Amino acid sequence: MDLTRYRGERERETMRLKHIVGIASLLAPLGCKTVRPVQPAQYIPREQPEKVWVTGADGTPLEVDDPLVEDDTLRGRVGVAQKPVAIPLKEVKAVRARTPDLMKTVLVFGVPLGAIAGYWMYEMLAPGSPKAIKAPECGVDPEGQPYPYC
Repeated sequence: MDLTRYRGERERETMRLKHIVGIASLLAPLGCKTVRPVQPAQYIPREQPEKVWVTGADGTPLEVDDPLVEDDTLRGRVGVAQKPVAIPLKEVKAVRARTPDLMKTVLVFGVPLGAIAGYWMYEMLAPGSPKAIKAPECGVDPEGQPYPYC
């Protein structure tokens, strides 16, 4: 058995898996996001979102860029002209913001990565597969010396 060829193939397979995991690890923090209701007084100062969607007491929707909560007022800019706006929080019916969605991120990144890793493991462990991990044969080398790993 040619252990050099065996080790080389196995190392290439391992490197492919490491590259896939590395790329997924770089992309995962980008993650998926979902627009959800938030508590503006707590969420906006903590997360500093670029944009929130506000529903006024009369049901009027408003998209607010660069939101900021000062005292009991939600401030920001609206529209293409980026006109300043100040809305008392007591006049706000609801505020929604784009927040990380762990479930979507797991589905988008984790499921494909798990499938690739599972397939790779199957290929490496399946009996009869040319990529299967094989135990080295025991015995002697061409010079008559016993292999040290037996």
